[in-house]
Amino acid sequence: MKNQILTVLILLSALFASGCQTVSNYTTKDVASENKQAAKKLGQALKSQNVNSLAVTTLVNVKTVSYTEPLGQISSEMLMAQLVEQGINITEIKLGGSIRIQEDGEFILSRDTNHLREAPELEHVLVGTFMRVPDGIWVTARIVHFQSRKVITAVNYFVPQTKQNLF
Repeated sequence: MKNQILTVLILLSALFASGCQTVSNYTTKDVASENKQAAKKLGQALKSQNVNSLAVTTLVNVKTVSYTEPLGQISSEMLMAQLVEQGINITEIKLGGSIRIQEDGEFILSRDTNHLREAPELEHVLVGTFMRVPDGIWVTARIVHFQSRKVITAVNYFVPQTKQNLF
């Protein structure tokens, strides 16, 4: 009887451990790696369609489209950096007209329209949304032809809620 109980316990432990491994693999995804994979897919599509210029906007909450939060901001920045790394020409739309020197630093990026340079002519723009769900966040990023408003490529990805991904 003891041997049977021991055998059952060993089998249950092995089964539990294999189940934990699957969960562990799932939760190792993080914001940076998910954005990197998304940017890789977007970059491949951009290159195949000979897109010459792209501006990147901040990812917004899908429910309001006029509100973001740090996740949307950092995801946009990460997507932009990864696309540049792939050789995609990015137009920096937050570039100010001059460097502002202040006690706490030197600045040229701005979200104040009074400090921005004249708006560049845009061919394509990266836009995106995110939506919180109980176990993480769904993100959609897409490249839109600015004049026609046609979506030329898009990606969806999920970032699970983990200790590393505290949104």
